[in-house]
Amino acid sequence: MMMKMRILVCACAIGGLMALIASGTVGLASKELDCVEDWSKAGPIVREHSLVAPKTVLKLAKGKVPGKLLRMSLCSKKGQYVYRLLIYGKSGKLKNLTVDAEKPFKE
Repeated sequence: MMMKMRILVCACAIGGLMALIASGTVGLASKELDCVEDWSKAGPIVREHSLVAPKTVLKLAKGKVPGKLLRMSLCSKKGQYVYRLLIYGKSGKLKNLTVDAEKPFKE
């Protein structure tokens, strides 16, 4: 029974993600941002620009955004760095969140 529930939840999440990608709400590659998902390439950028470490961003996100992180990317636009997070919310909806890579979750 639990296995069937997990498969259903995964299928719903994948279906929702595909719908968002098709609608343009979540893009595979943003035209506005230059994103890096390979952390072996993103790590040196984080260090070079003294950005907040991804591990720290994950900890901060857990306290601010309910749900499960599905993907995190480091992106830039004109020298400004941000982290883009794709979160599977507790309500079953996907949320695309962008936070400043120098001061994430600062108000």
